[in-house]
Amino acid sequence: MTALVHGFVRVQPGSLTTVLTAAARMSEASRAEPGCLSYHCAQDVGDPNTLVLVEEWASDEALQAHLGSPAFAAFVETIRPAVAESPTITRFGDVTGRPLLPRSDS
Repeated sequence: MTALVHGFVRVQPGSLTTVLTAAARMSEASRAEPGCLSYHCAQDVGDPNTLVLVEEWASDEALQAHLGSPAFAAFVETIRPAVAESPTITRFGDVTGRPLLPRSDS
């Protein structure tokens, strides 16, 4: 079963560029990881300081490997001082048996 993750991040005013740069790096690194089906960062059109990271992993094992990766640790350390509050992370289990989004590099 694929693992779907949505992470909502509220960014402190003045820190958006730092977080967007880190998110772009994290997205690129994540897409290169085994088991990453898609990884995207989107910005709320009504509130630019609210972001959502949308991830899809081939398995829970692939997600766990990602969470233990040096790239993920660096991302967390970079954005930690820039977030206004603790991110809201929600994990979903896929019920369709097919990818939610096509790979970005396809």
